[in-house]
Amino acid sequence: MTMPITEQPLTQNLNQERDIYQARVKAELDKLDARISEYRAKLDYAKADQQAQYHDLIDQLTTQRDAIAQRFEELQKAGDSAWADLQAGFDRAWTDVNTAFQNAAQQFDRF
Repeated sequence: MTMPITEQPLTQNLNQERDIYQARVKAELDKLDARISEYRAKLDYAKADQQAQYHDLIDQLTTQRDAIAQRFEELQKAGDSAWADLQAGFDRAWTDVNTAFQNAAQQFDRF
C-alpha cells in the first residue's frame, strides 16, 4: 500500500532537510578539525611558558569536539519522532563548542 500523496513530499522534505543539516554539520566538524591542527602547529612556536597553557587549551577543544561529534552520531541515528528534540539539544551544544573555539582563536591569535 502506498502513502497518500500529501504525506510523501513531507517525508521526502524531512529527509532532504536532515541530509542537508547533516552535511552542514560534517563540514563544520571538518573545520573544527582543521582549526585544532592549526593550533597544534602554532604550539611549536609558542613561548616555553605558554606551551603548557596552549596544550591544555588544545586538549579541551579536542575533548569538546569529540563530545559534539558523539552527539552528532546520536542525532544521525535518531528516528523522525526524536529528531527535532535531539536537533535542538545538538544546536545548543554546538553553540557552546563554537564559543569555546572562538575564545581559543583569540588566545592563539595573540602570538
